Amino acid sequence: MRRGILRKALALLLLHTLWPTLALAQSPKAGVVTTLHGVATVARLAAPPEIPLRFKDDVLFRDRITTREDSVVRVLLGGKALVTVRELSVLTISEEPDKATVELQAGKIALAVARQRLRPGEQIEIRTPNAIAAVRGTVVIVEVLRATAQVTPAAVAAVTTFYVLSGVLNVFVAGQVALASVRLAASHGPFTVGERRSLSITGNVAGQIQQITPAQVDRLKQTYSSPAQHQASEEGQKAAAEVQMTAASTLA
Repeated sequence: MRRGILRKALALLLLHTLWPTLALAQSPKAGVVTTLHGVATVARLAAPPEIPLRFKDDVLFRDRITTREDSVVRVLLGGKALVTVRELSVLTISEEPDKATVELQAGKIALAVARQRLRPGEQIEIRTPNAIAAVRGTVVIVEVLRATAQVTPAAVAAVTTFYVLSGVLNVFVAGQVALASVRLAASHGPFTVGERRSLSITGNVAGQIQQITPAQVDRLKQTYSSPAQHQASEEGQKAAAEVQMTAASTLA
């Protein structure tokens, strides 16, 4: 009797000890870090709250990436998209059938998607605290700032701005997508944002689609093409070639 109880106790202890490792091993891979400048951390479901992110590290689905001041991280997603994460940003990548979601809680990212590498029906979605955007073959920059006051009592205290440098982006105000199959108010989208256009959403109120000025384009290029401390290996560069070509004309 005592031996049986002891065996069960040892088995439970072993499972408790190995469970994080087993869970981590089963987590699907979302991409790989191809560039790292400065300091970034990653929080995983089966690991301590935050661990340092390193060059060539795998990025798993549901990983939360946080960048520190004066830091930049680039992640190649399945050879189909390249995400540039700027300083003081918080980003999570998740997956559903035929859809990968890049969730930006705060900060700034640039996303370049190689349309020719996507399967039929496959798409990449961008989510922020107050907006959702569908991406296919697009180079887009997304910035999320926390607002000092809410526009309406029900609004999210955030300002999201989309800058489309190439391609087309379909944007919804977050919380309103569920209404799309019924009837969606014009003020909640979808908003079609074309090339060299921008759209800002404050709380749950969308502004007017604006043209991006040449000065803004220059500023964005300079911001998102900063030199990096570590560059991708030769193999990584080959894998990312088509995605980088997609972004080359805008972020070079």
